[in-house]
Amino acid sequence: MNKMKKLVVLCAVVLTVLCLISGCPQKPAEPQKLTLEEAGYIVRWPVPTPTYFPNGYKIKAVYVEDSTVILLISDEEIQNEQWKMKINISWHELPPPELKLPGEKVEINESEGVIVDRGDHNDLCWHWYLDPKGGTFEFKLSAIKELQREELVKVAESVSLPPPPPPGKALLEAARVGYEDYVELKAGKTKSIDVTLETLKHGPGEVSYRIFRVAGEYAEDELLMPEGLDVDVKPPKFMAYPNNTYHSTITIRTTPELAPGEYWLCFEHNFENVFQGVGWLGINVE
Repeated sequence: MNKMKKLVVLCAVVLTVLCLISGCPQKPAEPQKLTLEEAGYIVRWPVPTPTYFPNGYKIKAVYVEDSTVILLISDEEIQNEQWKMKINISWHELPPPELKLPGEKVEINESEGVIVDRGDHNDLCWHWYLDPKGGTFEFKLSAIKELQREELVKVAESVSLPPPPPPGKALLEAARVGYEDYVELKAGKTKSIDVTLETLKHGPGEVSYRIFRVAGEYAEDELLMPEGLDVDVKPPKFMAYPNNTYHSTITIRTTPELAPGEYWLCFEHNFENVFQGVGWLGINVE
């Protein structure tokens, strides 16, 4: 079956894993400082932010830890993450448990919040129900005691969703992998395919590639390679750093005995702290 060759650009499917597996002897990865838009690309939902801040206060830093976006807010430059106000934001497909915290109950627009005295600071917790079927933002706004509780409520009530990004902006700013996704060759021949990773602002992190046979395009269950077909990708692992381009090579080797027909490969590509992606490569053997 003949198909036009094309270049596939696979955008980063963002899955943030900012802490290494427990017990690993390596030092855990530091959270990466991001823009609000980059944080949204990573967690795969638009990040709601306040439009009101106390006098002189601004968002000074944005981080993602697991699937939570963290905003550090202050009226001065933040040193060693010593914030004066911090907002933790997470998204739930299903309704989170009802707030049952001891503290002062307050109204946040159409929701109920709770202000909890934590000793050296106050926490204001509330939910924003966007979808009656369950889609909910969960917020925890932490602030120093010098900020009045009324100010916390005003900040919370001003939270809104950002406007949609310009078309194509996510594509332009996301780390991406590109390669030729369909090739033709005669039995007995060898074919090399270039794999290009553009990191843009992302990294550092370990990149790992894995390629294996599957039943067809979009299938993911691994099958044994037929006799006469051998495929590998080199290097299969390497460190990648921001604002760099890296090249690897997929090599397809066939013997004259390989039966003609179409074969499909699944290509897994993971970029630590940035994305886990998957793509497919078709081979038409004549």
